[in-house]
Amino acid sequence: MREVSFTYLQNDENRVDKYFDLFGFDSRSEFQSIIKDGNFFVNGKKEKQNYKFRENDIVKIIFPEEIKQSTEGIDVPILFENENIIVLNKPPFIAVHGAKSYSGPTLVDWLLDRGYKLSDGEDDTRPGVVHRLDADTSGIIIFAKKNESHSILKKDFQEKNVSKHYFAISNGVSKSDEFTIDKPIARSKNPVKMGIVKGGRRAVSIVKKLDGNDFFTLFDVKIITGRTHQIRVHLASENLPILGDKVYGMKRERINVSRQMLHAHSIEFFEPLTREKIKIEAPIFDDMKEALKKADLSIDKTTYI
Repeated sequence: MREVSFTYLQNDENRVDKYFDLFGFDSRSEFQSIIKDGNFFVNGKKEKQNYKFRENDIVKIIFPEEIKQSTEGIDVPILFENENIIVLNKPPFIAVHGAKSYSGPTLVDWLLDRGYKLSDGEDDTRPGVVHRLDADTSGIIIFAKKNESHSILKKDFQEKNVSKHYFAISNGVSKSDEFTIDKPIARSKNPVKMGIVKGGRRAVSIVKKLDGNDFFTLFDVKIITGRTHQIRVHLASENLPILGDKVYGMKRERINVSRQMLHAHSIEFFEPLTREKIKIEAPIFDDMKEALKKADLSIDKTTYI
């Protein structure tokens, strides 16, 4: 268990959860989790997230002891590997890297437990992490083994030299076989959600219908930009929310699934040091196969790239 204490010197009377990044949290929801667990104190008293700071408040935050979860028994398919990178087919329900609000096993843990050496990353919790997928999203993810390959891959993602395709099972019927969603995304008024926000960062998704019926549609989605929750927010904005999405989806669904039906199935990129073009595809997992069966959809009815 670790404690951090300090004196607040401003007099702006803002809600405490506005300052999540000041306290070292990656998101407001992580900080709110600490507060909810009773680990946030002002002047010796537990406070809630709507407390407003006052000048000379004495603040204490208790970080619970992190218990490393075992990755024994977790099966993560390796799709490609060389001396510079390793590419995995991420199963659902496993996070890419650790966070203050998450105590479960991660892909980073899985790799380190098996003796892989990874690049330094952005911080101690993210060695090798070049890009991310939501915990409930499955599919292709690349890790860098060396700092040089990490730097080059990061630049390739930023300069859009990487082509990524996702399968998405959607609630709803698409009127078009192919369309582009070009809508800006930013954090919404709800701190745990993103939304279509005027003045937000530009986000572009190219959506292609692969199969459909009166209730569900299977899409291939190519993302041109990589914003947080981009595909989920974009499809929801078109009244085509992803099946099983607990944040942006339908409250009542026609079929039961255990998670959002989104899978990163294809990626094309340049090997960071040799600059050889590499294309990798990732098979879907059993839960998505079952969801397709329940929704009476099939990937095999059409070619998708």
